[in-house]
Amino acid sequence: MLEKLIAERDEQRAKLDGLLEKVETEDRTELSDEENAEFQTRTETIKQLDERVKELKELNERDEAIEESREALDIKEDAVAPVVTEMKEAGVYDNPKRSFLTDAYNAEFNNDIEARERIQYSQRQENETRDVSTSNFAGLVIPQYLVDQTAENLKAGSPFYNALPKFQLPDDGMTMHISRVTTGTAVGAQSSENAAVSETDIDDTDYTFPVCTYAGAQDVSKQAIDRGTGTEDVLMADLMGAYYTAVDNALINGDESSGTLKGLKNISSITSTTWTDASPTAAECVSKFAKLISDFTTNRYASPDVIIMHPRRWAYLVGGLDGDSRPFVLPQGNNPSNAVGIGAIGYAAVGTLFGIPVITDANIQTDAGSGNNEDNAFAVKTSDLPFFESASAPFRLRFEATAPKSLQITVVVFNYVAFGAGKQPKSIGMLSGSGMAGVL
Repeated sequence: MLEKLIAERDEQRAKLDGLLEKVETEDRTELSDEENAEFQTRTETIKQLDERVKELKELNERDEAIEESREALDIKEDAVAPVVTEMKEAGVYDNPKRSFLTDAYNAEFNNDIEARERIQYSQRQENETRDVSTSNFAGLVIPQYLVDQTAENLKAGSPFYNALPKFQLPDDGMTMHISRVTTGTAVGAQSSENAAVSETDIDDTDYTFPVCTYAGAQDVSKQAIDRGTGTEDVLMADLMGAYYTAVDNALINGDESSGTLKGLKNISSITSTTWTDASPTAAECVSKFAKLISDFTTNRYASPDVIIMHPRRWAYLVGGLDGDSRPFVLPQGNNPSNAVGIGAIGYAAVGTLFGIPVITDANIQTDAGSGNNEDNAFAVKTSDLPFFESASAPFRLRFEATAPKSLQITVVVFNYVAFGAGKQPKSIGMLSGSGMAGVL
């Protein structure tokens, strides 16, 4: 640690010398206001580093003196219980007295060198914890403590998004291309020796889908940034919740219009299972989900790995009883046997149905159908649903001085995403119809 402090001190001193050399080279005798501010800041930083270096040197000298005394008195290692001190460097913004939003603002508009250095150091810390570097992307990566420690807003969130495999979006381009085989090869028995064997030319089509931008903005007063307490926590938590909810909603309901993704329900040639019933029951609902899975496996030649439904649909199944007043879905804690489903009423990952994990997601519409009172449910194979997002964890932050005369700043949070749900349409099964209007 001492060596690092000395190296940092030397770096600060070199920058300070460079500043003075610039003034001398330009044959000036005075520093500009900006140079003077930098001079004062670096001088104070060097002074603090000098004090810290001095403390550590004194500590090392005391340790050496103690070691000499131990040797002189012939004290053995096993005679003294070892004392182990573990030093961990806390994150820059773990300190409640420091604010990421304030530093970002000051670095952008006030040329605050210390704020900029804290931001840069925080960026390096964030990068060390991820597989993908963010150094090549514009904007600032929002510290993860803003995700983990802020109060949750009442938004539907992103249960389906969380279940999807994620891939890094390429650095360039606004359209994704995936080859999709539409005509496969053929194999058959040879009718006789020397007879021609089966031959069918493989053919593919270019499946394309757009890279979409999802963004949100908030006007913030300079006073809120400079003087507010907890301002950024509330602001960022709300923007992030809105971002995740918007993307998750598009993954299910998007129609690729007005810049949106194309979601599950609007992909062509998916497996559709219809439940038409003016007086639906829970028993019939269970049967229709079994048919949905059957239709899926018949067309995809594989099993779905997750079922997505609205919370009210899962509650309908959990609350349903068979002809002998026995529930279809039983709680895990009771060690159920012969149960159609296992789990409890809840949100996101809630249990299983026919052995397949179930996710509830309130972004599924409940106003479908002619009566505007139906919901939909989906059985999917997530490995066939590639989701791409940029490698910025996933948020970028920029400031725009939209109203400087009124001390107003606009904070913009945005990200680029793409969803290739049409890669394998038969990997999506949808249950819909008038029977899906039945609720508890």
